[in-house]
Amino acid sequence: MKFDINDFIDRLRRQALTKQEAGTRIYEEIRLAENTKVGFLDQAEENPDFYILISKEADQYITRLKVIHNKISPTPTALDQEMYQGEQQTIDLVMELIREIEAQTRTI
Repeated sequence: MKFDINDFIDRLRRQALTKQEAGTRIYEEIRLAENTKVGFLDQAEENPDFYILISKEADQYITRLKVIHNKISPTPTALDQEMYQGEQQTIDLVMELIREIEAQTRTI
């Protein structure tokens, strides 16, 4: 998979889709990019420089897709909410840790 946003936008334009159809296609592309990134996970130990590079490219591509999705989607937050819903407990724990660190820093 190429993480080329311009290529994806060109393909999307050629399909002459409604906003809802385009939103669905973008959502599918995000999932494909995420799955592609996961497919390279075995390279993390074997070739860490390659994995860092491919991860960065995938993350940038996914971020751009999310921005486009949120601009055309009738419910722009739905995609992000669904993607992070399973991680909410971890996010809450991280935020609690940050609050604890900030509180300790203020008392020093």
